[in-house]
Amino acid sequence: MIDKLETNGILPSSRKQALPNLAMKINELNEATINEVKKEMFYDIKQQTIDELKEHQQSDI
Repeated sequence: MIDKLETNGILPSSRKQALPNLAMKINELNEATINEVKKEMFYDIKQQTIDELKEHQQSDI
């Protein structure tokens, strides 16, 4: 498995450097995932607010 990662350029051939590089890559992916979840949550809250405003607008009529 590690050999396959090395040949695909994901891990360097030096095993000493492999772990820090892998940890950095995991952190980058985690950060990207967190940012994506934040965007989705913001969109959901925004949409919910719009829906609630529409409901209130309808009830005022």
